[in-house]
Amino acid sequence: MNRSRTNSRDIVRSYSGLFGRGIDGDLAPFELARNEHTDWVEKGGFLLLGSYIGCICLFQILVLAVFDSYNDIETLKLYWSWTVTHSAHCLVTTIYIHWLKGSMFDEHGDLAAMTLWEQLEGRSKILDVKRALFIVPTVLCYAACHFSKYSYAVCTANILLWIVQIMAKLPIMNGVRIFGINRTTGIDDNGDSSNNDSNSNSLDADRFGTPSRRRRRKQD
Repeated sequence: MNRSRTNSRDIVRSYSGLFGRGIDGDLAPFELARNEHTDWVEKGGFLLLGSYIGCICLFQILVLAVFDSYNDIETLKLYWSWTVTHSAHCLVTTIYIHWLKGSMFDEHGDLAAMTLWEQLEGRSKILDVKRALFIVPTVLCYAACHFSKYSYAVCTANILLWIVQIMAKLPIMNGVRIFGINRTTGIDDNGDSSNNDSNSNSLDADRFGTPSRRRRRKQD
């Protein structure tokens, strides 16, 4: 039985900040799936999910204990505790999953332009983890709004936090750096920096070249 095989010339091999990028900027799952930096997410399974949710519940209990110890209902309302938990969750996950880039196992800098979430695109066995990262902030947002009886200030704050977390996880946001936020010069330029460097080098050559070279270029 004949089986079609991919020509080695058609396999994407990209470097210098373009690791995992295929045609039209698509990520190459077969490359990212070999990334040791994301192995722990795939191997964690339900234990990882349980630990993740357990830490959130424990943090919420601690925040409730702190709020309750003040016994000042006027200035420190108890329902704001869910907003504190939601804010902490947003801060931690945004920094670790959507801000920090690269991999400690990447010796050549091929993953230097990719966040942890972007590196997870090549993993087909972690759908439950990715769903949890969508569901948990949604539940926290709903809980904060519900227990505040849909206070305008609480709802506004939590919906903004929820939008930040969900927007960063959408497929269309992979590799996107809005207003240049979290952009690394020379890595997130998508080749623009190399073009600029070559142009600047040619200008320097014209300016500082030897007289014979300058005359030869003028004759050409």
